[in-house]
Amino acid sequence: FEDDSVAATPGANDLSGWVPDNADQIWDIQDHPGTGNMGLFNTIEGCGTSGNTPLPGVTDFSDGIIQLLMSTSDDDSFGVVFRQSSADAGYLVTFGTIETPAIIFARLDDGCGATGSCNDQTGCENGGAELLQVDHGLGAIAQDNTQVLLGRIEAKGDSIRIWYVDVATVAEHNGDLGAPTLEITDATHSSGAVGVWHESQQLSYIDDVTVTGPNGFSST
Repeated sequence: FEDDSVAATPGANDLSGWVPDNADQIWDIQDHPGTGNMGLFNTIEGCGTSGNTPLPGVTDFSDGIIQLLMSTSDDDSFGVVFRQSSADAGYLVTFGTIETPAIIFARLDDGCGATGSCNDQTGCENGGAELLQVDHGLGAIAQDNTQVLLGRIEAKGDSIRIWYVDVATVAEHNGDLGAPTLEITDATHSSGAVGVWHESQQLSYIDDVTVTGPNGFSST
């Protein structure tokens, strides 16, 4: 989110390009204490502010990698919406922190990720509407935005693999992260938009949001 970043998609570092589906959600760009760079900062608390923010210019993702950095000063969750073809068609991956120490894989089709709702209000957190929920294995997570977590989603056809790691434990953000934390097979959705989702995640940051094509981080 640095103004002079030459690696960013044109317009992606401009706050005006990040338009939430929820009118009560307010983003800002501020200094990120965990990375030392600028990050997208969530200013508002409450389940009623929860929802998705489409990524600028990413409307037809099918196969590839979606990756982002996250840090929290709250106990709720960030997430990623992908292969979204309408408001209630697509996938939601929830990266939980403290209140729900898990990764959750769900479908928007089942009411998960509904605008203005937390996961427990839609049955998508220990509720049965989610397709798969696994412990994130990260242990206690700092609530001062200094611990930086990396979430990665790799989609190849109906095979979806998800990693959730502390960046302090990996040598290279775009490199090998070891075994995935969650793996699932689902053929419901093949392509669509990508967005950043949050659940009442006040005063917390995302950064370095990356979307690749089917070759992942490789240029060949």
